[in-house]
Amino acid sequence: MSETVAIFTEKKELYAIPLIVSKHGYRTHIVNTLKDFKGAAQRGKAQAVILDLDTGLDEHLELLERIIREKDPAISVIVIARETSLKALRRAMQLGIRFFLTRPFPERELIEALEKSFFQYHLERENETLLEKLNRKVYQLNLLNETAKMLNSSLKLDDILLKLMQNAGELVNAEAWTLFMYNKEKNVLVFKYVVGEASDKLTGVELPWGTGIVGWAAANRQSILVKDTGKDERFFKKIDKKTKFTTKSVICVPIVYRDDLLGVVEVINKQDGSAFDEEDLNILEILVEDAAISIKNTYLLEETYTLTLLDHLTRLYNLRKLNGLFLEFQEENRPFSLLFMDLDNFKSVNDNYGHQYGSTTLIEFAELLKKIIDKGEYGFRYGGDEFILLLPEKGIEEARAYADRIHECLRTYKFINKDGIAVTLSVSIGISRFPSLSTSGQEVLFQADRAMYSVKRKGKNGTALFHKNL
Repeated sequence: MSETVAIFTEKKELYAIPLIVSKHGYRTHIVNTLKDFKGAAQRGKAQAVILDLDTGLDEHLELLERIIREKDPAISVIVIARETSLKALRRAMQLGIRFFLTRPFPERELIEALEKSFFQYHLERENETLLEKLNRKVYQLNLLNETAKMLNSSLKLDDILLKLMQNAGELVNAEAWTLFMYNKEKNVLVFKYVVGEASDKLTGVELPWGTGIVGWAAANRQSILVKDTGKDERFFKKIDKKTKFTTKSVICVPIVYRDDLLGVVEVINKQDGSAFDEEDLNILEILVEDAAISIKNTYLLEETYTLTLLDHLTRLYNLRKLNGLFLEFQEENRPFSLLFMDLDNFKSVNDNYGHQYGSTTLIEFAELLKKIIDKGEYGFRYGGDEFILLLPEKGIEEARAYADRIHECLRTYKFINKDGIAVTLSVSIGISRFPSLSTSGQEVLFQADRAMYSVKRKGKNGTALFHKNL
């Protein structure tokens, strides 16, 4: 593309300068006022400026200063005048003028000045681009370093995932980005975090296994760069239709630790409209590789901690979890009802059939409780054949309804039911509530236990609500 020269002249007729410039294949844009000049000498509009003065430079120094202020800094100014004083020339040089021609001058001098100006302009632009790239690279490295430190210091999974998502999009200047978590039980990818347009429509949505480009990345445990989704048959168009969003270019990087798929990071569309490239892919892979180790370690820590809260036999919660909930509910003054249960005549199972069948009976009763309670409610094995249900926000009558369901279930249920053995058991249940009947979790437990033993004394297989006369 041919360069453009902005020629500022106060003359009303065209003179030799525009003709000389055009003769050598350069475009010209002639302006006669500073207002017009301001629009002509901005970034990308011209690559050189000629100030064509019909008189001397001395009386035009103020004009020269205005032109220097108004133009793009990368554009050189060539001054052509009839004469100049040493003082004016010195001031022009202070303003950065490197090309000054006095009439008459050889045509070649003007063309050489223009060629040097064009060279300087493109060199400045190239340096700007290189500097931008360098600054971008420094920023990316700093962000990767900060992310690595965070991943190594944080033990909370949500903290890790949120930071991963924030930095993933920033690192590659993405328009939108998504973190999918892999649900192994359902074998689906779930939109965990979505940043960008229509995020509220996608968070929590499940994507069937192998669906789309992200599904391919998950199934193959392999990163993928797609510069133009319109040319990739794997692209899943239904998400764009649902969100009214247009996906043009994507990168998908699976989060994998020792071939164990944890999720997938997907970035969509660069903000400047260009397509993602291999450098963007490499940066994301570095980020995700560090994150995979941290996420897996956090999973392992959480699994280990969870195991310390579970009863080893029934996989219900244990007393450590119960005491923790007591403290939590008491600090928040949050109400709950508690059922204390003891299986009636359980000792006969151990005496008649052995402890192995006794353990089987306890496991089966725990499974019955798991089916009865809802999400956000808790089942515990207190010890031996004693069990507890903690029902947040539930009142006494609601707790009694749970007890009735348990009794009804046991009325026809056969424990063990193999090897010629079928055992029918009942249960004694005591109920109390915090804070209406007690001042602490431990007091609730004591009260429900007393209520349960009142049922035992009256013949078992029943429910009692704690009251002061028990």
